[in-house]
Amino acid sequence: MRSTLHINRDLPFNLADLLYVVAHEGHPGHIAESLLKERELVEERGFLDQQVRFMLGPSFVISEGLGLHAQDIVFPDDQAQAWLTDHVLRPNDIAPDGSDFAAVHRAQNMLFGVWANAAFLAAEGRPDSELAAYLSRWALLADTETPTALTTLRSTGMALYVLGYFHGWRLLDTWLSGPEREVRVRRLLTEQLLPADVG
Repeated sequence: MRSTLHINRDLPFNLADLLYVVAHEGHPGHIAESLLKERELVEERGFLDQQVRFMLGPSFVISEGLGLHAQDIVFPDDQAQAWLTDHVLRPNDIAPDGSDFAAVHRAQNMLFGVWANAAFLAAEGRPDSELAAYLSRWALLADTETPTALTTLRSTGMALYVLGYFHGWRLLDTWLSGPEREVRVRRLLTEQLLPADVG
């Protein structure tokens, strides 16, 4: 299975996030999940309903949880950092700064809970200044990042969207930590699972 991901070169991109993004969007994330479920569920089992996927629904929570765990599935522990250091950072003369990429990405995933809280605050009608201050303090967003975050939270459906990230990540964090991890990853990629199935 091969895929192509396009990254907008006009926007800032942290190379430390390269595998995090590629795994989330590609393999074993969204692209792999869609293709494997298409083959397993639609073509082999005739589950035609799998062809229709709602952006905001229970299966979305599972899909985003898988995406946020994708890098750790493929590159456990510090393997992503070692690969990026050897194949991307050093060849581009970027010296390692001592950051622990796996710890940073785990913290990023946890901080989606702050975005979820901010979505509730936005739904209550709190002013942008309060939301910006909340996101700056608790999600560690820079002042230059908060306008984009506010636009996201105020866009139709996006408040629900950010809830799926945190709750999907948290739900699968426990479910994937056991000894049956490999079997469970395979199930995430090939079965119609709902949050109740993994809770």
